[in-house]
Amino acid sequence: MKILFYCLSFYPKTGGLETVAQILAEGLCKKGHKVYIITSTDLNDVQELEADYTILRKISTLEFWSVYIKCDLFIHHNVSLKGIWPLLLFPKKWMVIHHLTYFNRDGTLKPLEWLKRNLSRLAINISCSHFVNGTLPKKGHVVWNSYDDKTFYNQHLKRKDKSFIFVGRLVSDKGCDILIEAFAKLKQEHADATLTIVGDGPDKPKLLALVNKHHLEKEVSFTDILKGDKLAAKLNEHQIAVIPSIWQEPFGVVALEAIACGCIPIYSNKGGLTEACGNLGIAFDSNNQTDLVQKMINCMENYQDYHHILESSSEKHLRIYSQNAVIERYHKLIENCLN
Repeated sequence: MKILFYCLSFYPKTGGLETVAQILAEGLCKKGHKVYIITSTDLNDVQELEADYTILRKISTLEFWSVYIKCDLFIHHNVSLKGIWPLLLFPKKWMVIHHLTYFNRDGTLKPLEWLKRNLSRLAINISCSHFVNGTLPKKGHVVWNSYDDKTFYNQHLKRKDKSFIFVGRLVSDKGCDILIEAFAKLKQEHADATLTIVGDGPDKPKLLALVNKHHLEKEVSFTDILKGDKLAAKLNEHQIAVIPSIWQEPFGVVALEAIACGCIPIYSNKGGLTEACGNLGIAFDSNNQTDLVQKMINCMENYQDYHHILESSSEKHLRIYSQNAVIERYHKLIENCLN
């Protein structure tokens, strides 16, 4: 079977969508499918992926049509207006994997996002969480995102005491500024606590200034974007991962990676993060700095109790998010779709 993915954002960009797109393409190839990915993402001097599937970057309209007309199934990672035109000329089975809700943070919809949502009525919809599925005008299947379980696992190394870690893009939606403010208050009672911030983004200068404002230069360290083994190693150095997103995360692969590496997650209680974390870790009221401080202190002071729960429950929790489990679910849905 020939499967064509349209994925605007792809390697070498990092993020949940890009990770899942790679895992899914690789997995479906191993199931015997011929997979193509069309993307507009430049390599920017990074070496191309060595993959069993074909990656087509910034191709012409004629090339697009040529590969589309031969495919058995056309799959969008999120509805893309730029990638929908072949369906209008020659309709085929169309599946959309929704990694977002299309709504703004305040609940409003831009006209083009309204159009995307309504076009999804024509597709076979798969959402990365029940939260995302609940926002669509036509409900569909839910297949939770997978994480790289071959890379992210507990190495059972000695971790720094009272160590917190944040992993993510440094933008306002991710709530890293709230985390720094909370950490500054926490430091008043626990002077030996540390915080590592992994990632990059436009808010980095503001966050550095915030660290300087609170005189936390020795306790808060910044690390550029880490991937794969390097990120897994960094997570394994820490006890607690904080995911303080202000916006409602569609899911939260970073939470799975943190849990797999043995970090207790403290996470915002909105959106798909609650599904990713399940009964593990501690939820706090989104955008509530006071509650975040209390939950961080609680987790730190009762670390052994939370650690025991994580150790005894994480394997079962993560099983359904393994690459094999997620690929098998997609494979069955695709077969049912075409039969």
